[in-house]
Amino acid sequence: MQKLKRTALLTSALLASTSLTSTALTGSTVTQVTKPEEARAVTGAQVSTHRLVPLERLLGAKVFASIELERDGERAEPLAKLERMTLVARSGVLQDAILVSGGIAGLDEDERGLPLSELTWSSEQRHWVVSMTRDEFEAIEPIEHEEPTEQAEQSSETGVRAVTDPLSTADVLGHEVRAGARGPAWGPVADLFVDVETRRVRFATVKVGGVVGIGATLYPVPWAALAIEWVRDTEASTLRIVVPMTPAQLEAAPKIDADDGRTLASPTFRREVEVFFGTVPTEASS
Repeated sequence: MQKLKRTALLTSALLASTSLTSTALTGSTVTQVTKPEEARAVTGAQVSTHRLVPLERLLGAKVFASIELERDGERAEPLAKLERMTLVARSGVLQDAILVSGGIAGLDEDERGLPLSELTWSSEQRHWVVSMTRDEFEAIEPIEHEEPTEQAEQSSETGVRAVTDPLSTADVLGHEVRAGARGPAWGPVADLFVDVETRRVRFATVKVGGVVGIGATLYPVPWAALAIEWVRDTEASTLRIVVPMTPAQLEAAPKIDADDGRTLASPTFRREVEVFFGTVPTEASS
């Protein structure tokens, strides 16, 4: 089987479920498999897309081989489930998918990486489809975890810098957003809303107030309005997400009642949010 390999810089925590606490980088190879002629593409009638989908709906979803769906229908067995994705901080582009398979009760699972462009989201069935056979998927080399080296830790400089390396979506969800670089914590990221056609994060929702998640207010924030930075002292780096407004200004921000994307489906409401945060795109949102 012919393979095309490309290498992406990923932080060590990108391949783990823990939060990012350092900027040490490791090399991780993501294998892109050339589609064989016999792996037929799923037609548009079988796979449909929805413009804006909550990330929490995309994560944990099953991944099926298109040829097995066509052959076996509802009896088809999934290849894997999508565990997390890599995210380019500045653009919001979702780059790679980390898929897990095998194991028992979450133990001894294999992790494999694929470019997200290889997967298609079915909004009707709420699963992912990939045009490769089961043998081709299992032939992809599992990801090997590497610990950050002491030398990489010592070579990092103190201060603040923009995040230029891919992040894990696991490190963004739940992370506190600050109201200004020196301001107080505003609230954690509750979810990310993804344009599944362009594979780009368009909005983050920030959960403010409430008790144990009850009575909280959700504020949608354009991804372009957020500054995502590394803040490093003499020992370690921490991720900082900032919206450049004061708490008083943010009280007037547009709100949504539920984190299911129904309100954000309205182009009029999305534009209202973009106007408030000063991120109206060159072309009007559709």
